[in-house]
Amino acid sequence: MFLDTMISVPIPLRDLTFSLGQALRPKIDILSDEWDVLDWVKRPGNLASLTLRFTRIRNVDLRVLAKIYVAARRVQIGISSAGAFGILAALVKLDSVIGDKTIDALNFLDFIAVENAYLARGVTGKVTTLSNLQTFSKWLQMRVGLRILYQAPKGGPNYGRHGSEDGRHEKLLPTEILRDLVGLVSNPELPLRDKFFINALVINIALGCRVNELACLPLDCLVEMQGKWVFKVFPEKGGEILYRPFPQEMYPAVKAAVDFIVTFTAEGRNIVKTLRSTPGLDWRKILRTEKSLKYFSQKFASEWTQQHNLFTPNGCYNYRARQFVDAIGLLRRFKNPSDAAAYLGTPIRMFKKLYDSQVAMSQKIFLYEKRRDVFAPLTFDVENWQAKLWRHPHAISFVVMERHYGMTAPASGAMRNIVSLVVKEALSCQLQGQVYPFEPDSAYEKNFHYSILPTVRAGSKIFLEPENSLFVIPRNVLTYSDAVRSDQFRKVSSTIFDQWLSGASGRDDSLFKRFNIIDPRTGTVARFTWHDVRHWLNTTYKQGGLSDAQVNVILGRTDYAQAQVYDHTPALSRSLILQEMMDRVKDDRTVGLIQTTFNKLKISDRKTAEEYLKSAIRVINPMPHGGCAHNLALKPCHNHLSCVAKGTDGKPCEMLVVDSENKQQRAEIQKIANDASLIKVHIVNAGGESSPQFRHYECVEESANYILAEIFKKNDG
Repeated sequence: MFLDTMISVPIPLRDLTFSLGQALRPKIDILSDEWDVLDWVKRPGNLASLTLRFTRIRNVDLRVLAKIYVAARRVQIGISSAGAFGILAALVKLDSVIGDKTIDALNFLDFIAVENAYLARGVTGKVTTLSNLQTFSKWLQMRVGLRILYQAPKGGPNYGRHGSEDGRHEKLLPTEILRDLVGLVSNPELPLRDKFFINALVINIALGCRVNELACLPLDCLVEMQGKWVFKVFPEKGGEILYRPFPQEMYPAVKAAVDFIVTFTAEGRNIVKTLRSTPGLDWRKILRTEKSLKYFSQKFASEWTQQHNLFTPNGCYNYRARQFVDAIGLLRRFKNPSDAAAYLGTPIRMFKKLYDSQVAMSQKIFLYEKRRDVFAPLTFDVENWQAKLWRHPHAISFVVMERHYGMTAPASGAMRNIVSLVVKEALSCQLQGQVYPFEPDSAYEKNFHYSILPTVRAGSKIFLEPENSLFVIPRNVLTYSDAVRSDQFRKVSSTIFDQWLSGASGRDDSLFKRFNIIDPRTGTVARFTWHDVRHWLNTTYKQGGLSDAQVNVILGRTDYAQAQVYDHTPALSRSLILQEMMDRVKDDRTVGLIQTTFNKLKISDRKTAEEYLKSAIRVINPMPHGGCAHNLALKPCHNHLSCVAKGTDGKPCEMLVVDSENKQQRAEIQKIANDASLIKVHIVNAGGESSPQFRHYECVEESANYILAEIFKKNDG
């Protein structure tokens, strides 16, 4: 079958398509129009499936090419489901402008037509869809030989270090908003649902993580390391666990927030453990197709009619007392109907009805009250015969099926009609004293057994399971549904977090409006995203004196340039920091190569010295022991942030500038020198005096002492 459909594939791609198809099997048929790419998701959340629908592309040739291209990107570079959906979205845009063109007729202007559609809507700069089309055009050139050299527009956001002042002002979340929200934690009027998310927000304010990382925190996320509290985090880019520091002043608030959420979510984790030991059916899967819903409805109907007979000659159901009564046995015991009725506490008329019904059941006749004290056999000819049966506890119905499976049947539509038809057929069998006919298929049923997906995974490697996750809850907790499900769970996914925050600020009766959470920039109800908190924390760290490199380490980034996009420090503030450092150099109040060079140049030519100073100090990365004039965003530190371990000349890095009058910087350098001296002693005692480690700490001590000597000359010499 696979080879038969290969005829639709362009000749240059047939060998590639065959090998890609082999790599994707057995879970994905490369030429199918629908792919379930759930296995491509590292953090599956509450997904039961994730379908990539290529039918969104109307051009048949482009649709085939799209499948091959997505498969190639998956097999060769391991794109995620998000990457696959991004590619599909881009090719849908291309499809909208090419009509019925064949692949060999595609040209540069088709790609420009997509770009022009964005321009017509006022969208400029970098667009993900256009970037995906650029990569696709290069692939076409390489694999199919089409000469399409499309270049997508470039451009950064209007915020961040290289954005506009207005853009930074608009992007930076005011601290007042977060302060007011944290203050709600102890408000007794705060609804429990909102209290849960506010506590999660407290964690994110301290951690500044991506919302997917927040949703996938482990249960034991808060740990103590070397006397400091840190968070265990599974980073979105990488997966394996990292330990991230946070301001220790926030520990009491963070600990209270974590404790609250641990208690709130305990039942969810217990449900996971129960399902591990006794997995049931996954009704989300079953309700997805008519075939599966009909199969399990029929299975239930067969099991129910086999175990629950309407004809019970040993007792008749007393609707008033809601129990089965052996009227024949009671009459045999008490000899007359009046004494038997008195024993039951029921009128003689009612006892006779129970007696006659029980006698009729031995003959497979189900009696109903046609009119007062007049009873007749219930047959299919009786109007509303189903409704008369449904009062009996053994009668099959929607309700008993829902209760048995712990599921909710569709409220209306074709899917409900399927269940309705099966229930009516089964009820008919019950009235005839028969079992609903059904042939079980155990192999088919295995496809619908409840499977528990990991919280975090990468391929076949599992990093975190739901029972060890912080944000796992019973199915209908945190919803506005009246349904109560105690046998299923769900993860508080990034989507659920986003929906709460959007609703908290988006309605007339929203949480933010009720509790007066106001944006001081506009005077209106505050609106922001979870990711805005990450931007805020990045900027706060920068304004507190940390370098880009330090902030990147804390926030789990590998791309140094990203720190610039997240830094919304006003231009005036950055200028003042630079100006202050240059003023101190001009006044000869710092220590370092820059100060020494400036002093030498100043003797012969003040103007040259000033120009040197401007070029030498273009950025300042504050550190505990001084300021670094190296632009870490453009080029990594060649000393690996070890300013006093540069080399063997006994001097620190030439980019280090130390304020000779700053007592904190001086104390930090003194500590570095003392620590290096102690470590040297330990190395010598261990017989490692000739080791590279000894020489390293010897250089550290020499450099630190050199700085201290220079400071002493300026202050005390």
